[in-house]
Amino acid sequence: MNHNYLCMHDLLQEMGRDIVRQECLQDPGKRSRLWLYKDINSVLTENTGTKAVQGIVLDLFEPKEVDWNLEGFSKMQYLKLLKIRGVQLIHDLKHLPNSLRYLDWSGCPLKSLPISFQSNELIELCMRYSKIERLWKGTKVRL
Repeated sequence: MNHNYLCMHDLLQEMGRDIVRQECLQDPGKRSRLWLYKDINSVLTENTGTKAVQGIVLDLFEPKEVDWNLEGFSKMQYLKLLKIRGVQLIHDLKHLPNSLRYLDWSGCPLKSLPISFQSNELIELCMRYSKIERLWKGTKVRL
C-alpha cells in the first residue's frame, strides 16, 4: 500500500482475470467481472448480461460513442461495481441495478440518473466531469 493505493503484481492480476475468463469462455455476459471493451460492448450491444455480472470496469483513454442496448443493465441484478470512463451514450439510460454499491462514471453524459434507480445500497458515487444536474428526475418516495 503506497499513498492510499493498493498495488498488485501484473502476474497476479492476469491470473485473476484468467480465472474470471474461465467462468464462461464463450459468453462474457455470464462472467462475474467485465473489463475489456470488446466484452462489455458485446454484452451491452446484444443484451446478453446476466445475474452473474457483479462488476464492470471500463477505462477508455480516447472517448468513444457507443450504441449500447442499455436495457441490458436490467438483467444484471447483482451488479455492485460500475466504473466507466470515456463513454458517450447514444441512447438514454433508463435502468441501473439497485444493487450498485459503487458508481464511478467520469464524464457521464446523463443529466440525471434513472428514476427507477433506488440508491439504498450505494456507498460511493463519483461523477467527475459529468453533465449531471440532479440525481434523478421527479420526486423519490421511499416506502
